[in-house]
Amino acid sequence: MKIEIHTGDGRLMDICDPQLEDIKLDDIAHALSNICRFGGHYPVFYSVAEHCVHAATLARYQGIGLRAQRALLLHDAHEAYIGDMVKPIKEQLNNLGDIAAKLDKVISQKFNVPLKEFHASIKYYDELVLKRELHAAGWGGSEVQGVRISCWHPTKAFGRFMELADELGI
Repeated sequence: MKIEIHTGDGRLMDICDPQLEDIKLDDIAHALSNICRFGGHYPVFYSVAEHCVHAATLARYQGIGLRAQRALLLHDAHEAYIGDMVKPIKEQLNNLGDIAAKLDKVISQKFNVPLKEFHASIKYYDELVLKRELHAAGWGGSEVQGVRISCWHPTKAFGRFMELADELGI
């Protein structure tokens, strides 16, 4: 199956057969900074890019290594190409996981960031940030020291994502 999308710079990309040359960091940052978490149901706009920055920054705050921080910044990079979807729906779409896995593999290769190797760390920090996001929205969750949800404008989210990527050597 071939599913083509336009990327931020106007190129066509087949998300079912992603190539190294298709993957661009600024496309990822642009898309993630414009995608709202929770399927757009968060009380105010809160981007996937900000979420990724918080996960990587929290890992840094807790003394986790540079390679894991890189993986955390890019852990949702595939969503730049397939979007963010609420978990119950995502789990019902059989091919979506396969497409995300293909994208993750190419993203890992492109940026030399072993996403699979850091699966446990990604899951841990993703859930910690999620708890803080839920708390900030008034939906339960809990305070998490080292995470402050600010609901950045997409332009700021793009800038912070790119700055952190640069700091981490991506």
